[in-house]
Amino acid sequence: MCTWRGGSKSGLGNAQAILEAKNKRTASLYLDGLLDTNEHRRLEADRGKADLDHQHARREVERLHLIVRLLGTKASEGIQG
Repeated sequence: MCTWRGGSKSGLGNAQAILEAKNKRTASLYLDGLLDTNEHRRLEADRGKADLDHQHARREVERLHLIVRLLGTKASEGIQG
């Protein structure tokens, strides 16, 4: 899991400004007809698949972390008992 640890309000403001600019650019491209293509639809489908694969990988990592914690707990119980 990646977390952003920036604490400044200006950092958040910059991120919001970047997102707003990206949204405006995307809207402009769409209005120009550049996003309504087979290539764009294929790229969006590929991106969706990649996002889903990433979610699955994150869940697998979380599952493995839980297993490691469980094994660590079992091992420490064995040492104490």
